[in-house]
Amino acid sequence: MRGIIKLSIAAVSAAMTIALPFHAEASTAPRGMTPGEAAQLQNALENARSASGAPGVSAAIVDDGIVTWTGGSGRSTFSTNAPITDSSMFVLASVSKMFVATIAMRLVEEGKLDLDGPIAPYLPAYVPDSSRVTVRELLGHTSGYHDVEGDAQVLKLLADPNQAWTRDMLERDEGPVRFTPGSRFDYCNSCYVMLGDIIEKAGHASVESELRRYVLVPLNLGSDVDIDRTPSFAARIPHGYDLENKKLVDTFVGAHDLGVPTYDWGPVWTDGGIAATAIGVARFTDALLGGSLVSKKSLATMLAPGGKNEILESDKHDGHLWRGHSGFYDGFTAEAWYDAHRHLTIVVLANRTDDDDPATEVWNRLATAYDRIRPSPRP
Repeated sequence: MRGIIKLSIAAVSAAMTIALPFHAEASTAPRGMTPGEAAQLQNALENARSASGAPGVSAAIVDDGIVTWTGGSGRSTFSTNAPITDSSMFVLASVSKMFVATIAMRLVEEGKLDLDGPIAPYLPAYVPDSSRVTVRELLGHTSGYHDVEGDAQVLKLLADPNQAWTRDMLERDEGPVRFTPGSRFDYCNSCYVMLGDIIEKAGHASVESELRRYVLVPLNLGSDVDIDRTPSFAARIPHGYDLENKKLVDTFVGAHDLGVPTYDWGPVWTDGGIAATAIGVARFTDALLGGSLVSKKSLATMLAPGGKNEILESDKHDGHLWRGHSGFYDGFTAEAWYDAHRHLTIVVLANRTDDDDPATEVWNRLATAYDRIRPSPRP
């Protein structure tokens, strides 16, 4: 699975996104955060990473539209001991879905895509029941389609880190809907792969172009976010590590194309294939949930209560309600969350997967440390 759903549940100046020469076990104290507070957060990050077992983590905090703290801990690979820095780009897994949903909602706002219209005009004719399923239902995981990424034939292909992928390879495996579309929630990664096709047909442009137009250019994130397997970014991506039989396995072993597996990163994977820095994800999350990327109506749609239709996830921590998304896939875990009451965003990216979900553990400890350092009334 590219993402694990949690059922419990403005743009900053260009100067703030310049990658500085940070080293592991270092953090910054930009405007709004004292050196002492930054040191406490860095200490919390170090302890949390160690407890989680993640080789490396990167984190960023945006407070009311301003990047107030960033921190890195650990290393990118065991073979080189390269440190995690602010410029390290992690595979986002299902946190990518927030970016894709944003693009879809912007196309809806421009009248290029009908949120409640059938998906049939945008997909190959062989996709069953496409006249019954709407864009909203794909976005909210209520389409009734089966997630084909867990099927045996797909898993066999996913074992090859150099497999040449197309969306067609996944869409052809899709069967008829298994329940009445819109009637209930059932998390579906391959449904977001379909959304890649829908975005390209509706926008008459590639997913990469639409990502740049609706997100990267407005927020000046061109050096922080990528889905196009741009060669210059590849060296900035830490290796993923997955716990198998009580041993950490490097998931990048055998990958020849840019050294990054083709199933981790790239435009086919609109369900999880974006790579980004923690700063980039934090600034995007702040802009989206702070209301500066989509209209109020679109944001309300994305924030619709979970259970039946859930585009964005929800969770509670230390009495505060957070909205955002989590990600978990092939050596990478990610947590991107926004507290509307405090206009606060906290993002954690890690290069390890196991049953305990390292990014979640680190995020929880970092958020608790923030609440201790800067206590605020609970809503």
